Amino acid sequence: MNVLTLIVQIFLTVWAFLVSLIAFFTLLIPTIPFVLLPKARRLKVVGPFWRLFAKIIIRVGLGAHIYLEDHRSEKMKKYPHGLYICNHQSLIDVLLNMSVYTIPPIMKKQVLYIPLFGLLGYASGAIPVDRSSRKSRKKILRQAVDHLKKGIALFVYPEGTRNREKDGPKELAKIKPALLKVAYENNYPTVIASAYRAKNSLTSQGLVNWGNTMGLKVQHEITPRDFATSQEFVEYCWQQVHRGYHELEEIIKN
Repeated sequence: MNVLTLIVQIFLTVWAFLVSLIAFFTLLIPTIPFVLLPKARRLKVVGPFWRLFAKIIIRVGLGAHIYLEDHRSEKMKKYPHGLYICNHQSLIDVLLNMSVYTIPPIMKKQVLYIPLFGLLGYASGAIPVDRSSRKSRKKILRQAVDHLKKGIALFVYPEGTRNREKDGPKELAKIKPALLKVAYENNYPTVIASAYRAKNSLTSQGLVNWGNTMGLKVQHEITPRDFATSQEFVEYCWQQVHRGYHELEEIIKN
């Protein structure tokens, strides 16, 4: 990397930070009082502001383009419910998904300490988990089941943490399928999403890579009980994550 390129990337990173800060204070701070509302009603009120916030950061702050395919039913788009899953490679994945829907996620508790992301996570009703604690993981599973029973959608990254091994989603053997099995046992509708190249909006040093094109493919919700076993259901879901990723790869590269 030459000096001029580095200077430009630093400037663009400062620009992205300023855009994020302005969007945060103009769009999100005014919604703080609504945090006191019940979770389901809160998300309906503040969701549009958060989606706009995410779009502004991606398109104005990062200068990125979004290729989107959203095949959910109109009912699911209007009243999100059930379990949502996606592959995970970067914090930008969070913004990419948030630009389309506002679904309370399960996230590692450390994210709550990150400026902006932490407040967003808390306000969205995120369920924080300490991955180093088995007791915490069991508690989270109980909370997630209670969440889904109330008809509130829940978002989870089955990979557990960002995949740093390669560009595509992790292999099936390396994901955490517990919530997918819960969805199967209770027949909660499941929405499968695939994210592509979101992480390319930042360099390995955390600087802005302006002009990146990222993709998100959201498939039509599926009914778990259409599958004979929970393992068959889990395998199908993750195969579709991989399939969506590679379809986006073909579309965006060409």
